[in-house]
Amino acid sequence: MASPDVSFLQMGPSVDEATPLCEGLLRARLRELRESAAELRGMRLEEVAESLEAVARLWLVPGSHWMRRAGVEVSTESGLSAGVVEEHLRDFLSRITSGALSSLVRAELGSEEPFRVRAHPRLAASRAWCPPALTAHVLSSTVPSLGMEVIVQSLLCRSPALVRTSTNGRCATRFFLLSLREAAPRLARHVSVVTWDRESPFLAVTAEFAPVLSLWGSDGSMESMVRQLPATTRVLRYGGRVSFSVIAARAETPEILDRLVGGVAEDVALLDQTGCMSPHTVFVLGARWSVDEVAEALRVASTEVASRLPMGELGEGEGAERAQALGVAEFKYRVLRGPITSVIHGETGFHVSPGRRVVHLVPCSDFDTLIASLQSLKYRIHSIGLYCERVDQSAFLRRFSELGVSRVCRIGRMQRPLWLRSHDGRPRLADVVNWMDVEPPDETTS
Repeated sequence: MASPDVSFLQMGPSVDEATPLCEGLLRARLRELRESAAELRGMRLEEVAESLEAVARLWLVPGSHWMRRAGVEVSTESGLSAGVVEEHLRDFLSRITSGALSSLVRAELGSEEPFRVRAHPRLAASRAWCPPALTAHVLSSTVPSLGMEVIVQSLLCRSPALVRTSTNGRCATRFFLLSLREAAPRLARHVSVVTWDRESPFLAVTAEFAPVLSLWGSDGSMESMVRQLPATTRVLRYGGRVSFSVIAARAETPEILDRLVGGVAEDVALLDQTGCMSPHTVFVLGARWSVDEVAEALRVASTEVASRLPMGELGEGEGAERAQALGVAEFKYRVLRGPITSVIHGETGFHVSPGRRVVHLVPCSDFDTLIASLQSLKYRIHSIGLYCERVDQSAFLRRFSELGVSRVCRIGRMQRPLWLRSHDGRPRLADVVNWMDVEPPDETTS
């Protein structure tokens, strides 16, 4: 199927339209999804989880035409290389197994099915989770797997999903819905994927039908969207965040350095620093290695990573902005160019990367200096890739928690989160559903 046949479809539960979205079509999609809610609520977790695993297998089988098409067409619309797109999707989809999904539901929601009262051993009241009649997800230009993630999230919550993709992030989500129709047509009837321009007045229309909306994008765009919504809409906000790495080594051995810079190269290369988990800055804490030594080791490691995960093509405007940023950096700092370009600093501070494999290497004399330099980022930090001695870990985590950090992981895993965990420090499923406290009935009730 040619790219325009997919990327411009307004995909409904029963009918697709290759046409710009209009209010009448959107209302029909929303109404149909809400009417399907009762059927979805009646589906057991086992059926939902096994169906989603079957979809993932379609993508993961060697030579999968779904993966091949996504690699080519998502690359065209995003500027990421096909190799990076496929590696990113493969990492996400490999976690979509029936056992893992069922475990996530039980861990976050308690019971596998909605409206089942779950008694608390020490409290008088019990709780039951209730699926929203419809959940809408409004996505910005973001990582390719996000549309897939929110579809899985909604279906596990037994809530029909409307997913709005951005105009330049259409394909992966639509391919996923097409594959869902192939592997699990009964489940696919509860998902719709549409696209509208940011200026279109369709958000308020969506809120008339969807009691829960998840919004993804910059903080500014989110504030603008929230102003369009009624006060009764429950809004889940996922705004802009930044990430960085910290290397705090006590022992100076070449093997450790090689492993660490290999992980940094992986974190920088996967998605070309387009996601909120991509490191902008690497802080080199203490005096075990100089930032120049780290930069040289990273240059060597980045050559190997680039052979597996080639960088995508730069758009004309993007290339000019990156070149300008590097020109300014060369005037103020030292720059070591390579498959990953290092900007080498002399003073401690966080720096935003221009993207596309440019990372700032920053020295830091001690832990207090590091924390002081990060105060302006309070509650805006998504992930920290951390290498430290085990004895120091608690101290790092305690101070990072004061900054509102959502996630700490090992270097080399920043772009490979354990998806079946929280996002931005918040639960994947428990935030979506409605919770009802159920107190014991009167003892005289039969």
